[in-house]
Amino acid sequence: MSHSKVCNACGIEKDLSLYHYKRKSKRHESICKVCTNERSRMYRQKNKDAIAKQRKQYREDNKEAHMHSKWVSSLKNQYGITEAEYIDILARQNGLCAICGTSESDSPKRFAVDHNHDTGEVRGVLCSSCNLGLGNLGDSPDRLLSAFRYLVERGHYGN
Repeated sequence: MSHSKVCNACGIEKDLSLYHYKRKSKRHESICKVCTNERSRMYRQKNKDAIAKQRKQYREDNKEAHMHSKWVSSLKNQYGITEAEYIDILARQNGLCAICGTSESDSPKRFAVDHNHDTGEVRGVLCSSCNLGLGNLGDSPDRLLSAFRYLVERGHYGN
């Protein structure tokens, strides 16, 4: 039994490891990987506008699923948690922002994952306003207390 075959595209005899293996038919492709890649590159180059239009349409048609997938990936990549862990944290907070008590369903955006920027440890989930507030104060308890005192001394319009 031979361990090489002739490529139907370039006509060169090559080792079987240079051909893609088709599991269903239990055979190697008739065109080698190099020629397959070259054909794919030429097709993409020739049809780049149509391919770009098709990708854009796919993203538009599947926007919600695409956004959800990106969000789940960012949970794992940025914060080291899964979607289930996010849901668990939110459930422990009774579905509310850990600071102001806003419900995630009343928020225009999904809640942000609040974390310690030095250690990466997740502290909870917050509405975007509270998350931005902490971030703009540098996550500093001293600055937050100073802001609190400022509002108490000079008046505020909150509850």
